[in-house]
Amino acid sequence: MYTIEKANTASSTPVHLSSAVSNKWKAPSVGFYKLNSDVARFSNDDMTGLGGVIRDSVGEVMAATYWCIKGCYEVDVGEALAARHGLSIAIEAGLNRITLETDSMKLYKPSYCENSAF
Repeated sequence: MYTIEKANTASSTPVHLSSAVSNKWKAPSVGFYKLNSDVARFSNDDMTGLGGVIRDSVGEVMAATYWCIKGCYEVDVGEALAARHGLSIAIEAGLNRITLETDSMKLYKPSYCENSAF
């Protein structure tokens, strides 16, 4: 399994995770950018939409993306694909201090944490 920790070790772009607990957007710390990513499934068309918005600490949109791919994926897989797509757009844009906000608890709290002594 490829984890956020492994991604951080392999890349000079650190990723921090936060969970969307409320409907109100919360700005990232100064000097950071927040990526909000999500997935949409279109089962009638056998398509999946991957989207993301990247904002700075004052809420200014730095980049936004949407990519429609063929196939219907399980929600957790789609959420991971949307996060990966959004992170690749952030890196391409030169935004290298990213906080990922997701409504996917599997991305927010990977299963390896459940067995952790922490």
